[in-house]
Amino acid sequence: MTKLKTLVSVLSGLTALGAAHVKAAPTPDQIGMAVMQLNASLLQQAKAQTFGSGSLWASLRQNFRIGEVNSELVRRHESKFTANRSYFDRTINRSKPYLFHIANEVKKRNMPAEIALLPFIESAFVTKAKSHVGASGLWQFMPATGRHYGLERTALYDGRHDVYAATDAALNYLQYLHGLFGDWSLALAAYNWGEGNVGRAVNRARAQGLEPTYENLRMPNETRNYVPKLLAVRNIVANPQSFGLNISDIVNRPYFQTVHLDKPIDQAAIARLANISESEFLALNPGFNAPVFIPKANRKLLLPTEAVATFERNYRNADPGGLLSWDIYTPFSNTSLSSIAAETGMSIAELKRLNGISSNTLSAGRSILVAKNSLSNPTPQNFIDIDNSPDTYQSDMPTMAAMPVKAAPATQINFASRSEPATQTTDFVRQTASVEPVKAATVVQTPVITETVIAQTVAATQTAATTPDITTVTVVRNEPVQTVAETVITPTVAERPSENGETVDPMMALVEDSTLRLNASESVKAAIVQAENAEAAAQARAAKLAENRAKTQKRTETKIARSNTSPTPAGTHRVEEGDTLFNIAQRYNLSVADLIIANDIKGNNIRKGQLLNLTAAQSSGRIQNVSYIVRKGDTIDSVARRFNIDANDIRRLNKNAHTLSPGQQLKLTGS
Repeated sequence: MTKLKTLVSVLSGLTALGAAHVKAAPTPDQIGMAVMQLNASLLQQAKAQTFGSGSLWASLRQNFRIGEVNSELVRRHESKFTANRSYFDRTINRSKPYLFHIANEVKKRNMPAEIALLPFIESAFVTKAKSHVGASGLWQFMPATGRHYGLERTALYDGRHDVYAATDAALNYLQYLHGLFGDWSLALAAYNWGEGNVGRAVNRARAQGLEPTYENLRMPNETRNYVPKLLAVRNIVANPQSFGLNISDIVNRPYFQTVHLDKPIDQAAIARLANISESEFLALNPGFNAPVFIPKANRKLLLPTEAVATFERNYRNADPGGLLSWDIYTPFSNTSLSSIAAETGMSIAELKRLNGISSNTLSAGRSILVAKNSLSNPTPQNFIDIDNSPDTYQSDMPTMAAMPVKAAPATQINFASRSEPATQTTDFVRQTASVEPVKAATVVQTPVITETVIAQTVAATQTAATTPDITTVTVVRNEPVQTVAETVITPTVAERPSENGETVDPMMALVEDSTLRLNASESVKAAIVQAENAEAAAQARAAKLAENRAKTQKRTETKIARSNTSPTPAGTHRVEEGDTLFNIAQRYNLSVADLIIANDIKGNNIRKGQLLNLTAAQSSGRIQNVSYIVRKGDTIDSVARRFNIDANDIRRLNKNAHTLSPGQQLKLTGS
């Protein structure tokens, strides 16, 4: 209503202006001034409608500090979110159980508050969101990256879905990336695109003489829009009323707490003891794939804050024997499911369904659930649900090129120094590497790439004797690759004593340094040319491969077209799109088995364009010993319908079999 009154008053002013000057219409300047007053009024009202000090949004706004990149894309995403406000509201509502914890962890690490909003872009705060490339969870970890940062993945548990563990891993990873690039927008781009890709893009930009900023890097569209999309969310959260939105408030206090248990327990029992629903429990603990919580040092049980006291009181008074409906089986070596089924009295199908596994072998240390009291030797508590998969993550970060040194005053001569590799210490709890400071005594000086100092010779002689040089020290690591820059004050050439203690002539020293700089410049130019040639050769190879693939595809399409257009001989059938052995057999009043034998078909696979002999199938009669390889999901009845055979005949030919397993050879005809 206030906005409407403001609008009416401004328009009334314009009307009065027109009435006062009937013959003269308002000038463009007068109209522009009125619109500016209207906008200013609306913005003032928006600023007044802020959340209180007890709001999480108010706390976040105090720590927003990532600079805006690519403003045009930011405005575009702001418009999209504003137009689709229902999606924005749904995502904000989904974030309520998790956002305080994420924001608090971000604040502890002194990271920008925008990082807490990153799951909005990654997963829309859907705890089990999965991308088409296999990334999953709130923070969209790939399996290898997640395992490298301590997120286990077993039949019973996926750490990428664990709110507590995945948040810790994601922030560790982002801090590592920020250490590599020294810029939060580039660190976020590397989180989306990969550190190696961003590192190579930075090197390309530097080779072209560009500052390695977000806007100057060549990157795919998804990454190009990644940070602007996050900043659009940041801007809306910072001032939703200016975008015409009213977002739900989130109280600035914990939504959940961690509870420490030392024994496995049914998830249903936890919900019952805490007096919460199972859906509320699963919303906070989505990392567990089975109906049992298995405690470990890196797995936290999360419960709503108001339910913790109730759970602890009821847990102390509960009968321990009634809290777990299953036994936990953990083999000490690779074990087949058939032997586990024989030991526990369960079927292989039940074991697979209950534990969500697809293979027929259980690797050592991988825990599964089995029927209660079915084990003679229960699994020890210190050997439960171990992820033995190797850490296959490898950083593909290239060696970072030196930052281009800006033109220094004529009195300065610049050098780059390369030190010994920094020593690495590993925190085995968080699985992250830390870099110790490089000692100044290990610095070895080498010339820096600059082309601006060469022309400055005699004029710099007088001041070179008194002006210290600024040296950039670049430390390059191999695993993981990191770049650390320090500023060291080193004496200029005029201040360096000779071997016999006498001072070097300033003019001669400057000439010698100029020669060194010329040689370094030529070496760098040659290296750049070599890199450009290598990149051109790689592009030529890629183009050649693409051309070869196109030719192969064209030849294949030509063959298919030729086979489709050639006349089909009498007594034959050419397979078309959508054809199966069953519908071909029905069309020509044949049996599927006869078609298979007459055309020497392996299994029941046919391909488009294949020519099937129908005459031989019609005259073949009943052929002996036709078999079929069972696939996943097959039953005796489905196989019988597919091949137009009586199910009882299949059972008779296969020793009265009643169940099938994938890979089994099933007789269809014969004796």
